[in-house]
Amino acid sequence: MKKLVLVLKLLIFVGVIAVVILAVVKMSARKCTDISIKIDSENEYPAISDEYLISTLLQAPFPIVGEKLKDIHTDSISKIIKLNPFIEEIEKIRFERTTLVITVKLKEILMRVFPEKGEQFFIDKKGEILPFSPLVKEKTIVANGHIANNKTQLQKLFLLATAIDNHEFSKSQFWQIFVNAHHEFELIPTIGDQIVLVGDETNIEQKLFNLEKVFSNILIFKGLNEYSYLDARFQNRIISKK
Repeated sequence: MKKLVLVLKLLIFVGVIAVVILAVVKMSARKCTDISIKIDSENEYPAISDEYLISTLLQAPFPIVGEKLKDIHTDSISKIIKLNPFIEEIEKIRFERTTLVITVKLKEILMRVFPEKGEQFFIDKKGEILPFSPLVKEKTIVANGHIANNKTQLQKLFLLATAIDNHEFSKSQFWQIFVNAHHEFELIPTIGDQIVLVGDETNIEQKLFNLEKVFSNILIFKGLNEYSYLDARFQNRIISKK
């Protein structure tokens, strides 16, 4: 009786292995019928569309749709997708039946820059320059004025924009950085008409803290348009002009 049970278990085991092997062989013989791109982005309007990425893959120098699943090289697909400047990383490449499913994560846009010469562009939260995309509709910090495509100036702008983005009050209060003729930074508030001069990125966290105190403890009572000019370049004080 025990031998019979062992034989039955062995037959069941062999049967399961055979079914698995048959399924793998059958699956590998199947052909890809479709491509699906899933975009992981914090924005409602990503800088690129899934349709655009699919179109890029369909123009690849090797076949995907119509190719046997076992012959599709995911490494080559990854290289093509990563050529897109807005791609942060490829999170997953897998098959759902005969559909190639790719999940990508996009870079986070920090700022939109309007240089004096040339086309507008974006800077992401890691400081990388990205081309402009009309698909982006979310609110970002805007930088304009006397901006040249100068690495030093762009790095300073990036540090200032990052400090604003990391400061809860400033992120809601200041939407624009203007570079004046002296190459100093001015902040334009979302509410109020005053110009806020911060100079450069030096001690910017302290400057933003001081501005928060002025807006929260003084201007909220006197009126946001009480002063037309605030000079926050100094470490322990803010000079105001009516």
